[in-house]
Amino acid sequence: MKSIFLFMVISAGLFGAERYEVPFMYRDIVFKYCAETGIPVYIANSVIWHESRYDTFAISNKSCLGLMQLNPQNDYIFRIYNDGLPVDYFNPDTNVKIGLRFLRDLVKRYGTYRRALYHYNCGNGYRPPRSTVDFVTEELNG
Repeated sequence: MKSIFLFMVISAGLFGAERYEVPFMYRDIVFKYCAETGIPVYIANSVIWHESRYDTFAISNKSCLGLMQLNPQNDYIFRIYNDGLPVDYFNPDTNVKIGLRFLRDLVKRYGTYRRALYHYNCGNGYRPPRSTVDFVTEELNG
């Protein structure tokens, strides 16, 4: 499942993200935090689409919450990204702000969007499974 997610996120940028338009009600939020973080809109849009299908109240089977599927186990980190305030995971503005700031820092840490997306999807600090790396590399070079 993770390999499909990564392929779809990366391919959305390579082959046109117009199939995943940012819903009107979230457009200002996504554009604002993309401008702040430098994350391209097509990547932010694809991550949100594949993580939650733009369901503000999405809860995964791993207890990740909201649009960008943030894991509450990282609350101490997310409070920093939320300017020291408690995190409301189901508030779209807060969720996108934290998710994109987190993704920006993963890009800085790992050097490429591909690696950052692996770690965003797998969880920060975890190595992506070799099968995921092989699949995405094969599909993109393919």
